Amino acid sequence: MKFTEILEELRKGKKVTREKWKTAVDACSVYFIVYNPKNGKCESYLDGRYDDDFVFVWDDITAEDWKIYKEKEKNKSWKPKEGDTYFYISGTGKVIYEKFMPCLPSDNDKVLFNNAFQTAEEAEYMVKKIKIINKLRELSTINFNDDCNKLHYIICYDIEKKQINYNVHHYFRESPFEVYFATEEDCVNAIKEIGEDNLKKYYFDITEVEEDK
Repeated sequence: MKFTEILEELRKGKKVTREKWKTAVDACSVYFIVYNPKNGKCESYLDGRYDDDFVFVWDDITAEDWKIYKEKEKNKSWKPKEGDTYFYISGTGKVIYEKFMPCLPSDNDKVLFNNAFQTAEEAEYMVKKIKIINKLRELSTINFNDDCNKLHYIICYDIEKKQINYNVHHYFRESPFEVYFATEEDCVNAIKEIGEDNLKKYYFDITEVEEDK
């Protein structure tokens, strides 16, 4: 794909990369760029993490090896084998990669604790999900067991309207992980603070494909 073609794809919000970049970085890494409409700049990402503002050079402009960057499909049953590169979340919330060594108890512990991911994107996704869950708990203004006669407001996703909304629970707790709020206002304020897009993507796992259906 030529440079002029790839610019059109960037404007559509697609991630793009070059064929030659496969060998330009470590074999376990992925490298792509994306257009940020907020600042009008192209941003580069390495292993799914923001790297720097991207500046096109002459080699990029004359190149014909541009293509749409396709992320690996998530394999929920994936487990690393000896020598495989896997990603995990450190104690400080950073995503780190290593080669899996079954002889190391620490490597096996990460797998048993479901802290071994096939891609950096999956690990980064989980970091953001955990942060949002913890933030919701921090903002929570009522415990479900405090008084069953009181209304308990929860954040939910409306499939028909494709938007974040809230609902009321009275006597039944449908999930042990739901976070509750004492008032409608508390619930709405929590949605505003975290952001609807963040809740859709990381809390309810709603993808762009599902949104478009």
